[in-house]
Amino acid sequence: MLCNYDTDYFIESIESIQGRRYNIGFEEPFVGRNISKDDVGGYFKALTLTEEHKSILQFINWLQIVDSDMIIVYTGMKINQFRRLREICILTGLIFENRIKTEGKEYFWYMVDSGGVYALEDMGVKYNALPFTMSLEQKYKYYLKAQFVFSVLEHFTMIGCYKVKNQQGQVYNIELLEDVRLSEIPNYKSTIFLVNRKTLDVLNINKYAKDLAKQLNYNGNKFYDISSKQFLEIID
Repeated sequence: MLCNYDTDYFIESIESIQGRRYNIGFEEPFVGRNISKDDVGGYFKALTLTEEHKSILQFINWLQIVDSDMIIVYTGMKINQFRRLREICILTGLIFENRIKTEGKEYFWYMVDSGGVYALEDMGVKYNALPFTMSLEQKYKYYLKAQFVFSVLEHFTMIGCYKVKNQQGQVYNIELLEDVRLSEIPNYKSTIFLVNRKTLDVLNINKYAKDLAKQLNYNGNKFYDISSKQFLEIID
């Protein structure tokens, strides 16, 4: 395997991290204790929370981990409108925020918080749970898969936890190339492997990735570069 080349590179490039949720990161939080179902219900009853906040919550729940740009594009909101709605979503416990600053980019990730679980339950929507003990490395891997699904929505439909179906009805699993185990290579079928060619170039390990991809280039498998947002053709 490629030994977490992309995830390790991401982690090593981090300069700072910061998190915000309804009772952390605000001078005057709406709720200074554990949020309750009654609190969330009250926000909706008092119209502090509206359909716009619900749409953000449902989108985040669908993909589990999303960034600011994904929310803005999906909802069609203006950036200032999104920022106002985001603050209310965090303050009322619908979502929480992880801010990660790396050497080359700043990420704002959003996930469903405790109040969001209550709201989803009330709406009759299944909560796509993430372990709250999930490491930053694991979040990055989930984020890459969510980002891929979002980028190919015109051609694929998400039908499960990072499974997609194309317009012809073919179902694909989604895996990171860095997570492939050599002993499992014959077992990968109809899988889309995500690779970050930008990181491969920086680390000068393109050859190793190409050799691995050649071994996987059968059984209906495909390859997608997350840096250029394009499918790749593997040539011998």
